[in-house]
Amino acid sequence: MAVVVDMESADEVVARAADHGFDVSDAQRRRYHAAEVLPRPRMVGLGRGRGRKAFYPPGTGEQLVRLQQLLREDRSLDRARYRLWWEGYAVPENSIKDDIDRALDELEPLVRLYEESDPGSDNDPFWDRLDRYATKRLPTGLLAQARRRLPRGALESVICICLDALLGREHEDGESMSRDVAAAVGLPRRLTAWVDEARAVTAEHVALRRQRTVLTKTSGPELRSAREELRTIGWLMSLIARLGNSEPDVQRAADRAVDFTGRGTLSQPVFLSLWLSVRIHPSLEAGRALLTQLHRRGSIAQPTTDA
Repeated sequence: MAVVVDMESADEVVARAADHGFDVSDAQRRRYHAAEVLPRPRMVGLGRGRGRKAFYPPGTGEQLVRLQQLLREDRSLDRARYRLWWEGYAVPENSIKDDIDRALDELEPLVRLYEESDPGSDNDPFWDRLDRYATKRLPTGLLAQARRRLPRGALESVICICLDALLGREHEDGESMSRDVAAAVGLPRRLTAWVDEARAVTAEHVALRRQRTVLTKTSGPELRSAREELRTIGWLMSLIARLGNSEPDVQRAADRAVDFTGRGTLSQPVFLSLWLSVRIHPSLEAGRALLTQLHRRGSIAQPTTDA
């Protein structure tokens, strides 16, 4: 029998899940392998005439338990895959790039509809849709949260601001833009200046076509670096909000920053894609170096299990 060091047998992986109340069948494991939410096992010979046995990389049992916990909250394997990767479990980076690409594909029709729209038309499909957003059920929780935070009629303006950015265009009303965007993402009024500063960096970097170009060129290590930078940013915002500032609105904003980068549906891969495009701006070089130092010193409580 070949020597297997630190690997986990299929029986051990399934038993680990069972210890946490999850019964996982062989068919389920095959489905998880195909969806790349669980590593594929390596078949190891047991000796002459004794057949072979499946062994997994170390940590697979823990990953299966976490996968089952995520699927109990949300049955989507796609969203579970992204969440596992975000938390540092073994998920191929190419799968995450595909997830980001699909998220950008979901944005593309709305961006093109906006680009071709006619505000003066009584029956323009884009402006009809925007009118429905003011009162009807919204397609994502992120938009629903933004609508609750904004004064009546402001959501439509924020959506147009974001779509202009995805088209690589500067929105006209700068002061109003900063105020509304800050409110939409839950920033306290005093932090509106952050949006002004971000505009100077992002104006040329968030267009959809640029995001796709950057994504194509992004390597696995770069993708992991971007993830750790975002995780560190969320941790820092939470820490700053709690050090010497007990006001509830600031603490809630910090919590939402962590949620926005690490949870949700469409917002997760899209936000990562935006960061991939923005992070290479020269003005952020020093800040990224600091984020890397903080992460390497173990400032983040979340462990990373990537190889």
